[in-house]
Amino acid sequence: MKFTKKLKIGKKGTKSSSIKLEWIETVFNKPEREEILDNGNIRRYARINGRNLRLTIKR
Repeated sequence: MKFTKKLKIGKKGTKSSSIKLEWIETVFNKPEREEILDNGNIRRYARINGRNLRLTIKR
């Protein structure tokens, strides 16, 4: 799985430091909602531990 440079899982001091890899895998494999964007990318949404997570899958 590839990530954008913005996402720094587990790196202290970053906004995404509290996001766990397992959460990303859950949103990817078992989304609560999915939408296909005009540019062909896919957005998947899930609520995990009281947080709303959005994952964008690039074409």
